[in-house]
Amino acid sequence: MKFTTKKLLLTIIYLISIGSVSLLLHNLKTSEINDFKYKNYEQIILDAKQHLKILKPLKTIQYAKFDLINKTYNFYIFISSLLLSLLFFIIYKQILSSIKTENLAFHTKQLLDSQKSLIMITNGQKIIEANRAFLNFTAYQSIAEFMSEHECICELFEFEEGKNYLQKEMQGVNWLQYILSRTETTKVKLSNARNETKIFIIEHFDYSHETREHIISFLDITELENMNSALKKTIEHAVRENREKDQILQEQSKLASMGEMIGAIAHQWRQPLNELNINIQNLDDDYEDGLINETYINRFIQKNRKVILFMSNTIDDFRNFFRIDKINEKFSVKEAIESTVSIQSAQLKHNKIDLTIEGNDFNIDGFKSEFQQVILNIINNAKDALLQKQSKNARIKILLLNNNSKAKQILIRDNAGGIAKEISNRIFEPYFTTKEQGKGTGIGLYMSKMIIEANMGGKIDVRNTQEGAEFRIRFNSGSNNDK
Repeated sequence: MKFTTKKLLLTIIYLISIGSVSLLLHNLKTSEINDFKYKNYEQIILDAKQHLKILKPLKTIQYAKFDLINKTYNFYIFISSLLLSLLFFIIYKQILSSIKTENLAFHTKQLLDSQKSLIMITNGQKIIEANRAFLNFTAYQSIAEFMSEHECICELFEFEEGKNYLQKEMQGVNWLQYILSRTETTKVKLSNARNETKIFIIEHFDYSHETREHIISFLDITELENMNSALKKTIEHAVRENREKDQILQEQSKLASMGEMIGAIAHQWRQPLNELNINIQNLDDDYEDGLINETYINRFIQKNRKVILFMSNTIDDFRNFFRIDKINEKFSVKEAIESTVSIQSAQLKHNKIDLTIEGNDFNIDGFKSEFQQVILNIINNAKDALLQKQSKNARIKILLLNNNSKAKQILIRDNAGGIAKEISNRIFEPYFTTKEQGKGTGIGLYMSKMIIEANMGGKIDVRNTQEGAEFRIRFNSGSNNDK
């Protein structure tokens, strides 16, 4: 409102000034002409009456002189009015420009003060202007007071280990040049005289190219950072708990597999132990019959040594399967499967289940013992399903597919009739089992999925075929397991 009044006042002054000058000059012209007219012209007329002969020429000359004087005064009045008008116009424009500048500064200050963010106008060293939020945070009454104690806003920057907060110099350049050269978000930690510390995101805008001044905005994200920090700790705690749970599940799966393996070893050893028992019993009879000689002893030793070596190999396989010192290595898929199957061969034979391995071998990277645990879990599930369904001509087929242009696959099929559709999408869930209580833990297939997908970067799924279930383990070409 005060700026509108100033403009109106200036306009009135301008018009009055022009009118006053015009009136003054007009009066001056009128006075001089009248004075000339009445003093000179009347005298000429009186003289002309006495000299009638020369009256007419003199009158013509006098009117010409009067017309010249009149025109001269009119020209002077025009020029003077024009110059004075131009002078007053220049003064008017200067005052108006000053008012506009003050008006812009006033509204700019109002706009800055209305923002909650800390805002300042700076050239990187001196602060030209700042809003009320900036002064409130820094605990100063004015920019002059702030600059009397600080050469630069960068004196308030705080350093924190492990955080990439803005500092006075970053990568060898001034802090302002650093943020102007970045496209990523820049964070800064500021402290004030009240020992308060807050975290801000910096945004910048050009203010003046001539003076290289920029508008710098500090958006307070302290609460957001604290929430993110608390959330990060919560997530880390949850991840740690989940890892502990997974480790417990893995140990439980390992113990369950160990029970399965001990059962397999019992079947595996039963026949060789019976064979050793028979051989020892026959030794007494053969002695009475006089059949024992050097050749008999050598044959007896070789025969029984072979049986004992088979039992020893079974123990070695068992020990390697459950070894603690896991080594990430490249190993043959076919050899790892054959080693696992060999421990179960006696048990499968006892239950009249035929198991075959077909296809081309390939190598993968990972923990061999964990991979063998996966194979053992799937074979045991297939064996239990075959026994439960009492399938005729029960068989398990392991097929290795090694095509360099596609994923390498391990297919384990049975002819037990398949998995019910309502549970096919749940068999990899922890503690889910279809076996009777005490016969299944429900963690074998869950851990198998964790080992293949989380530890070895592969994929495992299951589907039904015309005869039964098919477990499919895939390792994509181009991955670490594409060897």
